[in-house]
Amino acid sequence: MTNKKLKVVALIVFIVIFLFNVFSLGKDIYNKFQSNRINYEIKEEIRNAPSDVLEKLQIEDINNIDENAVIELKNKYLLNSVFIVLILSFFLAIVEPILLWVILIAIYLSRKKYMKLKLSSVDFSKDKNYYRDVLKEYSPSVLSYIDNFNINYSTSILGDLLGLEQRKMITINQSNITVLSNEGKDTLPTTLKYVYENIVNGNINIDRFTYESMIINEARSLNLLENDKKVKRHIKKEVITSIIIYIIFIIITAGLFNNIESMNLVNNIFLVFAIFFIFFILFLIVTYYPITKIIELIILKNKLKHNNYIRTSKGEEVNLKLEGLKKFLKDFSLLDEKTKEELIVWQDYLIYSVIFNQNTKILEKYKNIITI
Repeated sequence: MTNKKLKVVALIVFIVIFLFNVFSLGKDIYNKFQSNRINYEIKEEIRNAPSDVLEKLQIEDINNIDENAVIELKNKYLLNSVFIVLILSFFLAIVEPILLWVILIAIYLSRKKYMKLKLSSVDFSKDKNYYRDVLKEYSPSVLSYIDNFNINYSTSILGDLLGLEQRKMITINQSNITVLSNEGKDTLPTTLKYVYENIVNGNINIDRFTYESMIINEARSLNLLENDKKVKRHIKKEVITSIIIYIIFIIITAGLFNNIESMNLVNNIFLVFAIFFIFFILFLIVTYYPITKIIELIILKNKLKHNNYIRTSKGEEVNLKLEGLKKFLKDFSLLDEKTKEELIVWQDYLIYSVIFNQNTKILEKYKNIITI
């Protein structure tokens, strides 16, 4: 799940719970204001009101209260109630699904941690040099993976198909893929060869897991990736640290409650409120921090179970060139506007614009043939 999808899920959950609470609370208030009881309560409030309020409501005789004054006051209360319902619903939409927020935050943090462990300072640097040469010896999907350790199946497959079309082995259109020749098949990079061999009846017929394994194995065979055992140790260390912090917090909390009577806070309501508010915030932070870390560990262990690779020095060199290519294509070309028909002119640059997500026009046009 991408960060964009996480934000969409969080927004949808928030809106649904917010609307549910608005409807639920609003319905109760509406029913109350429709009952005869509310009119009686308002009249009683008017009878007990000070003279200046009675004057504003233009009531001279409290035993003969004008119904218009009751309606005016009821509408004012109703308007205030609507405002309160919106505020309360907003608060409940944040508080009620707290466990879901913890899970979503953990997923988000695990993704950031995963990428931070995988990527290098070059990936985060804004000061990058331009690079113009093409990298013919690598499959487009392998270059995409070395770039960000993320396999976007749509862009990777389309990149590989464009690479095959550039070699005049296939041609692609919106409804199917036509095989033209198998000349040069045996010299293809591993992943490109796999994609070519799995074009069946004009369609791509590949397995996601196999395709991912092909990409990683090709990168390993080309000495672009290596195992990194420090990743899991780093994560476990963070989990242990968070649990230790939680235990320390529980001990301090227990000591605070055991001695709270001796603090003579009974007559200082503001101080009591401040202490408990701070305690409540700390409790949320320190309680959910280890939970978030444990969930994050589970997600990361799952991610790293089959893939705890980082770039080799050669992989870093290739990535440095990719970062320069991305900058060059972004600053000095209009490839986001180009079509597949211009592959003959732009060649590898057009393919790179696809795998770097700079050209979504081609992806949208051929999405039907790259669905797996």
